Order: sequence, then structure tokens, then C-alpha cells
Amino acid sequence: MEYEKLKQWMDLTNQYQTKSFWNDVFESKQIHATEELAANFFSNQDIFPRCDVFEENECLIVEAELPGVEINEIKVFLKQDELILKGECKTIKPSIKYYLKERPNRTFEKKITIPVQINRQEIQTHFKNGILSIILPFNQTDHENIPITLNHEESSSS
Repeated sequence: MEYEKLKQWMDLTNQYQTKSFWNDVFESKQIHATEELAANFFSNQDIFPRCDVFEENECLIVEAELPGVEINEIKVFLKQDELILKGECKTIKPSIKYYLKERPNRTFEKKITIPVQINRQEIQTHFKNGILSIILPFNQTDHENIPITLNHEESSSS
């Protein structure tokens, strides 16, 4: 009887010793999904410029970190429902002998989808301490209260 249990145990463990079993385990979609999430996380660590988008006082505010970037190196466009930030960050000085250089020269283009209708004529910008703020006022015509007259019908009694 113990021999029969041992044989069952051996048959069960044989399936874990095949190469195809372990390939199936490591090729599962769950593993790939985890790898994809990790890749996205680490690739997003180098996004430039980093931005915050939030709502405040009936406006959509976009704040972009642009340390070391001159204001004349930044271009901002609004194209349909996308805000586009383009520019160049120049950090390398040709006459300097560097011992550590972690901030490369780079050009950038960032597109941010604007989720609400905005008043394009009243957009404002501020650039202070390396932070570009773009104030996009909501389009108030979409939010106006429009009175609707209710018609009252008399019911006829017979």
C-alpha cells in the first residue's frame, strides 16, 4: 500500500519537473502584466517636465517643473483638447570640466489632454522659480443656468 502512495506522489511531482510546465508558469499573462507595470513605472521616472493638473476656482491649472530652463526656451500651444509644452533644457557648458554630470541637455515635448471645455481667450501663464503655471479658465457658457419654461396642460373633465 505504501508503494502505491509513493507511485502517486512520484507521478504528481513528475509534472513539475518538465520544462514545459515551468515555461507555462513564467509565460503567464499575470507575470507579463507585472513586468509591464514595472517597466511603465521605471520608464515614467524620466518624464520631463513633471506636471500636476488640478482644478481650482473654476479653472484648470497645469504646473510644470522646468528647473534651469529659460522662459524663451519654452513654447506652449493649445491644439484642440491638448496642451502641448515644448522646449529645450540646456545644462551642458562647453568650457567646463565635469566630474559628475547627471542633467543632460534635452529637448522635450509633453502633451496633456484637457478634460474640460475652457475659455481660450482668457488663458494666463506664470513662470516663477522654475515652475510654469498655466491657468485655463472653464468655459462658463457651458455651465450657465438656462431657465426652461414648463407648460401646464389642463386636464379635461367629462
